[in-house]
Amino acid sequence: MKNTGIFLLSSLVIFIAFGCSQSFLNELPEDQIAKESFYKTENDMRLAVNAAYAPLRDIFDTDDNRLWDMSTDIGTNPTGSGISDWIFYPTDGLFNRLWSNCYQGINLANIVITKITDVPMDDNTKASLTAEARFLRAIYYHTLVSNFGDVPLILAPQNPDELEVPRTTSDQVYGQITEDLVFAEQSLPSVSALRGTSDLGRATAGAASGYLSRVYLYLNDWSKAAEKAKKVIDSDEYELINDYNSVFSLANENNNESLFEVQFAQSRTPEQNFSMYCWSFSPRGNPQTAHGGGELIIRPEFVSLYEPDDTIRRKTTVFMEGDPFFGIEYNPLWSETGLNVAKYMLSNEDAPSGEIIQGVVAKGSPLNQHLMRYAEILLNYAEAEMQLGKKDEALWGINQVRKRAGIPELEESELTLYTIYHERQIEFAMEGQRLNDLRRTGEATAVLSVYGFEPSIHYVFPIPQNEIERNSMLEQNPGY
Repeated sequence: MKNTGIFLLSSLVIFIAFGCSQSFLNELPEDQIAKESFYKTENDMRLAVNAAYAPLRDIFDTDDNRLWDMSTDIGTNPTGSGISDWIFYPTDGLFNRLWSNCYQGINLANIVITKITDVPMDDNTKASLTAEARFLRAIYYHTLVSNFGDVPLILAPQNPDELEVPRTTSDQVYGQITEDLVFAEQSLPSVSALRGTSDLGRATAGAASGYLSRVYLYLNDWSKAAEKAKKVIDSDEYELINDYNSVFSLANENNNESLFEVQFAQSRTPEQNFSMYCWSFSPRGNPQTAHGGGELIIRPEFVSLYEPDDTIRRKTTVFMEGDPFFGIEYNPLWSETGLNVAKYMLSNEDAPSGEIIQGVVAKGSPLNQHLMRYAEILLNYAEAEMQLGKKDEALWGINQVRKRAGIPELEESELTLYTIYHERQIEFAMEGQRLNDLRRTGEATAVLSVYGFEPSIHYVFPIPQNEIERNSMLEQNPGY
């Protein structure tokens, strides 16, 4: 586990020196930080908290879509092999990056939680900064445990002689996740306090409540999932944006529907603190977008799932023949299936490509990516209440989402758990939720077996081989 505990100060320095200028993530020259003098002041700790956000960019950039959308009934790889066919190896770089980025984030959060106790500052400020770090640690651990199963639970910065760490049971890891999120819920500011300030985009109490609703769904604790979702709903701090398409626009980043977003850079910099989404997933051979990697295309069977009136969400999510495409008409020859990703896609004008700045090609997207939206809170609420037998409440939640989409509301007789699962699939397509929704609901076998999914193996990913070689106490997941 070399990547999860060594040179943490260096990681912090590198991030701060190359931080983007968007929102609360500000630049600081590397020569202003010295190892022996850092973590002494409130400003040091604010910078340390900022650093703990950084790995989110690496996880929730394009790897999340490759792992959690390309492997499902939404997307596929143009070559029809690898992730989309469930051909997984412990040596695959995707798994190593996911594991190491999560543990880097955990260790950066652990530094804050450990070091801040001795730093003089107002108690409320100290609690709030600690809560930010614990919120981030919870996200990183939830990402790990939901994808790898049992993982090492590390709650303090590691030294090089502390690399032999065994896996901890998922129950224990989830216990720590919920403990961290409850602390964050109680100690973080409301989003209303951050709107109109440069701190908008940081973790908030509402985001912590929202993540608790998600985590409790994973734990099948329907009462608590409903309770936490209802807490967000009753706060009146969030709402569905009228136009689904505008939720994913540059003009509406950190909008009233957003509980938490990964913050990408608004300006082109040599440090490339922006997303590679458009570069990797835009249609191959098209003249309007960056690079045209076309690494993930949409499956026809997914498009067939849209209801006839559900045109707004379909056009926001999928490019198909006849659609407008940044001033021209979409060409189905740009994809083996005739379909491409539309959600989060920007033109060259907004996601510039090819300009050389200080020897580095600027080739990324400045558009934030959502980790949680109010639409999820409504559907979390609907699912939890449905599990509790409260169909009226469940119907209210799902119909809020359907009304915004411009499609008919459901009648009580039409409502089942499967209609809620379907609504989640359509609403959150290309937002990295599909695979784990299938896993946690037990639907993965029925839906994904046609693509090569093996239930005895694939409910978790393989532990990265290089981590097993570094840590003799790690054991591989069965079947890998």
